[in-house]
Amino acid sequence: MTDVDAGGGDRQALAVLVQYRMAAEQIHRVSALEVRIEQTRRRLRKLRNGG
Repeated sequence: MTDVDAGGGDRQALAVLVQYRMAAEQIHRVSALEVRIEQTRRRLRKLRNGG
């Protein structure tokens, strides 16, 4: 394993990723439990890419 310095930028990127995943799970629970979470994530990606 390589020695990795998790500087401020790395930590911020990780925090954003965790927040995104938590938000996706919450949105999924509220609006789309009948489908798999991957579909909810695809829908969110489509919205994000569309601006």
